[in-house]
Amino acid sequence: MGKRTGQHPPRPLPRADCITVWRVALEVEPELLSQYKTVLSEDERRRSAQYRFPRDRRRFIACHAALREILSAYLGLPADQIRFIAGPYGKPALENAAPALHFNLSHAHELALIAVAGREVGVDVEYLAAAVALDDIARSCCTPRELQAAVGLPAGALAYWTCKEAYLKGIGTGLSVSPTEIELHPPPTGTTRTGIAGDSAWSIYPFTPALDYYAAVAACGDDWQMECCDWSVMSHPD
Repeated sequence: MGKRTGQHPPRPLPRADCITVWRVALEVEPELLSQYKTVLSEDERRRSAQYRFPRDRRRFIACHAALREILSAYLGLPADQIRFIAGPYGKPALENAAPALHFNLSHAHELALIAVAGREVGVDVEYLAAAVALDDIARSCCTPRELQAAVGLPAGALAYWTCKEAYLKGIGTGLSVSPTEIELHPPPTGTTRTGIAGDSAWSIYPFTPALDYYAAVAACGDDWQMECCDWSVMSHPD
């Protein structure tokens, strides 16, 4: 991630037809956390302190420091000077993105995904090895038609949950809209793009970002491709 308060040479802004998803490993040395904290806002530091377990605190700090560093590289601003605003349902956005730059963040276990695009975007990642109640997930997110299709999917009902959460994060409502109120077609197999019944303005691409993880990125339109890149401390030395 480089120096916490440093400034990277600006990256080209995302192409209109490309969504870049940055993979961030959250397993970082404890002694680096104080350095990571220097780019966080006072509110972010306060939120990190509310975590009971050091593991969760570390993941939050690493995840949000990485977000700031990645946006810093696009905007040419020091990471600690980036300011965020929240939408009506809490979706974060840049306070002043003169060139339109959209982003979204998700993390699970030891992996964070940060999607950056020139259009509205949402991303979600889930850890498959976690003990999850798939029956409960199915009932809370799937329509009757989707429940039948989920049986044949590698990730089962979790595939529907991940895709729908990415979409709901993208449109900015989050779970204020019940996932059962929307239906995906075709089923999210993890190899092809899927869409939302009744909303042709958005499309979703499910994918496997790493072993034991399942993810999806959702974006406005269907004229885009996704690329995955890795962001790590060693990749961005001072």
